[in-house]
Formats: sequence, C-alpha cells, structure tokens
Amino acid sequence: MSRIRSIHPENWPVNFRGNFRHLYVVQEGENGPIKVGIAANAFWRLGELQVGNPRRLHLRAVFEGPDKRRIFDLEQRVHGRLSGFAISGEWFDCPAKHAISVINEEAR
Repeated sequence: MSRIRSIHPENWPVNFRGNFRHLYVVQEGENGPIKVGIAANAFWRLGELQVGNPRRLHLRAVFEGPDKRRIFDLEQRVHGRLSGFAISGEWFDCPAKHAISVINEEAR
C-alpha cells in the first residue's frame, strides 16, 4: 500500500509535472498564519497564492501522496484537528510546526 510521505526541501521537484497530489503548508511571513491545502504541484500553487498576497509566503512543508483521494482525506482530517485555530477557509492561526506535527500524526 502506498503511503503519504514528507518531501525534504532538498528533494522538492520544482519543475515536476505529474499526477500525484501534494498536501502543503504555506506560511505568511515568518510567524504569520498558515494555509494547509492540496494541489497537483505545491510549488506552482505557492506562486499562485503569492500573486494574491502582498506579504511574502513561505512553503514550510510538502507531503506527497499516491492519489488525490488519500491526500484529500488527509487534508480534511488535518483541517478538523486545526479547527480551533481557523481564521478563514484553509487559513489557520497556529505555528507551522504544529500543523506539520498534526499532518505527520494523521498520515500514519
């Protein structure tokens, strides 16, 4: 069975075009709110998000899954666990490290 795995920043495939899905954590500034979302390519998604945000966004983590369904299910569980920090939509007022820890727990 394929598992969801974290991708180390040194191995981020910036130009990758594939059909796997990413679950990502983006943070506004150094200590600002975070967004937990899914995309076909988190690196391209970061660029799309940056266009609509005047503050610098940072990609804090990327998790790769075998298919869209498993990544979507993980995203929903993580959003549920972070609901106490919800600001709006997929944005949360919590440290990126906390969200990453929750993702690691839920991905097991």
